[in-house]
Amino acid sequence: MSAYRWTCEWAREHRVSTIAELETTSTNLRAKEDLESADPRTALYVADRQTSGRGRGAHKWAASPGQALLSSWVFPCETSPQPVYACKIGLALYEAAKTTWPEIKFALKAPNDLHVLGKDGAASKVAGLLIEVVSLQSGKSAIIVGLGFNTHGTPSDTTPYPATCLTKECAKVEHPLTEADFRTFLTSWLGGASKMTATASAPQLTAHDAQALKSAMAHHPAALGLLRVTPEGSLTFEDGKTTPWTDL
Repeated sequence: MSAYRWTCEWAREHRVSTIAELETTSTNLRAKEDLESADPRTALYVADRQTSGRGRGAHKWAASPGQALLSSWVFPCETSPQPVYACKIGLALYEAAKTTWPEIKFALKAPNDLHVLGKDGAASKVAGLLIEVVSLQSGKSAIIVGLGFNTHGTPSDTTPYPATCLTKECAKVEHPLTEADFRTFLTSWLGGASKMTATASAPQLTAHDAQALKSAMAHHPAALGLLRVTPEGSLTFEDGKTTPWTDL
């Protein structure tokens, strides 16, 4: 079965309100279209193929049917989220993946990618996030978190980092990708993302989350020399440079 089918079955069993389509333009776009006319009723949008899949900025997210989890998760919130929310939701993805597949060496690539590190330290992209905020008619807000996760295959466009997928990485550690494990990941991801969204209006990271983010990024080639993550979400390096998360 594909990640699409696994996710649909998981959502049905966990009573997660879902719109599932074999093909759509973009799950984030579908969610935004619905939110423009009403407050959120659907928590999850999932597709097996996107004709206009989007990444951050001008990047595209391309995947053939059966290759990846293509999803958008809608989280209502009372007020607009603070910039450090992006750090938190990235941490939620990293922790869900690491908890589910502890044998795989995952690393967070700021600002929005999940990578796998090889024995030589080289990084390969396995998942990515796209966060968008929508103002609702009620005056409240909703956060759309697009999550693309390569499960059974990889896209052809792999710049600047090569792509990998869960089946390939699981095979390396002799732990085949199973539906049960993927369902565990989905449960952990939704729980972690919901927890982080509950504090979306907080202007700073907690000391625990800041340290957890540093650990999640520590071994990635793009984070060499990382000293700390500040409460505001900036990365401070050994050479004295400080880079805001929003500038990455």
